[in-house]
Amino acid sequence: MLRIWRDVVARGGAGSFAVVGPVPGGDDDPYYRELLDFVRAHDLERRVFFLGRRSDVSRCLEACDAFLFMSRQEGMPNAVLEAMSAGLPCVVSHGTGTEGLIVDGLNGFLRHADDIAGCAAVLAGLLEDPDRATRIGAEARRTVVEHFSLRAVAGRYAALYRELSGPSC
Repeated sequence: MLRIWRDVVARGGAGSFAVVGPVPGGDDDPYYRELLDFVRAHDLERRVFFLGRRSDVSRCLEACDAFLFMSRQEGMPNAVLEAMSAGLPCVVSHGTGTEGLIVDGLNGFLRHADDIAGCAAVLAGLLEDPDRATRIGAEARRTVVEHFSLRAVAGRYAALYRELSGPSC
């Protein structure tokens, strides 16, 4: 994700990049040191922030213009559902369990995790065109509410129970 952000900045993208989640192993962790070294090497210290574990995720999402989720393998990640529910346009990697959820270009974007240039182009495009980002974010929210809200999921469970219990119930 840092490589993607580096390329967005190189394209003239404005803004900053916040990483929310536990800081890996603290300051002594070699992986975290590598991340910090990358940020310094590409002069991104004022554009990348490691926020750590947060309990106010909805507030963090409200402050965002887009959501980037690059993982090689996941189930259906709640983080993506939460971002979509917040009306954010999401750029998500294949293999995250969202292939049936995100319609590329309509309610989000699916890219391969190693397609740094493609992800950066999409993210930069969203930042350059806030109206398009808003439209895609609104469609993302509609998708989540329609298919993953408590009401929608409960309705599907109720229909399944009726189907399984047969006509006598």
